[in-house]
Amino acid sequence: MAASLDGSALVQRTLPQNSLTFHDYIQLFIKRLLFIATSKDLKRIVKIKGCTRERGSGIKMVVKESTPICKNWKNFLSDQNRDQNKEQLFNLLATYISRIESEIIFVATKNENFVSNKDIINCSDLMPCNHEEADTRIFLHLKNIIEMFKISEIDTDKICICANDTDVVVIAIALFHQLNINELWFEFDVGKDKRWLPIHKYATTLSEEKCNGILFWYAFTGCDTMSSFYGRSKKTAWDVWKVCNDITNVCIRLSKHGQLDVKNEDVKKLERFVVLLYDRTSDVESVNECRQILFAQKGRNIELIPPTEDALYQHIKRAVLQARFIWNTSLQK
Repeated sequence: MAASLDGSALVQRTLPQNSLTFHDYIQLFIKRLLFIATSKDLKRIVKIKGCTRERGSGIKMVVKESTPICKNWKNFLSDQNRDQNKEQLFNLLATYISRIESEIIFVATKNENFVSNKDIINCSDLMPCNHEEADTRIFLHLKNIIEMFKISEIDTDKICICANDTDVVVIAIALFHQLNINELWFEFDVGKDKRWLPIHKYATTLSEEKCNGILFWYAFTGCDTMSSFYGRSKKTAWDVWKVCNDITNVCIRLSKHGQLDVKNEDVKKLERFVVLLYDRTSDVESVNECRQILFAQKGRNIELIPPTEDALYQHIKRAVLQARFIWNTSLQK
């Protein structure tokens, strides 16, 4: 089995314990990484870095081996501090991962490049990489794993993704048929709970149309980077999709070939979807008309009515940006 690991999530789960310096912490991290690799009987494991976008206004640190460990580890890793802190830590970890002496092949992200503990590994297909999120870099690694193992004639029928982000599950379902593998497993590890999700079964159980359109649908109904419709869960949105088949082709088009200048007919179909999301018995087509009916005639709280037409149009464009231009390009450098 091969695996692609979200290293940022692993850092979150690996507490410093009794570490005094970052050198001590790195040794603890490498020990845990080796344990994961050997326990899963892996041929290759990939460490993915976290977000590189600069945000927050915390105190900037110089992270070196001799730097004392922060007393508040959660605060060090939080978005309130500069991402440069985490970037320095991830790069330091990548350097040590490239020095691991093991039969298992390790590849790690370092800035826009990649390093490996084996000289025989060719990472040129991965560099330079401009992916800002680990969510999409994971799949670039998966593609490289599959191509490398096919050249080496090593069996890659089973591949595992280790992460704790629901967005990655959805991207995996959408891209599964493009990876040309038999089994893709997702190890979802949050707190004390661990679940193994069979992505290959989800992708084959869902219709091909649903898989092709799920990226836009998921972004449109709310994700890590997109707002959701207040009081409307994913399950509710999925149930509405089942009865509102008109948006299926719209979701496919906006997931695969969408442009930020969304066609008017697509907007109208998505308006109808949002109307049904808030009122399954409504026969109106416009969200503005639906807002008036729900608020004035049915006494619905203003927080529980659809957004305006103009606000919805901007929301659609943001969803297209996320689905078409970020998630759908996960297999590209």
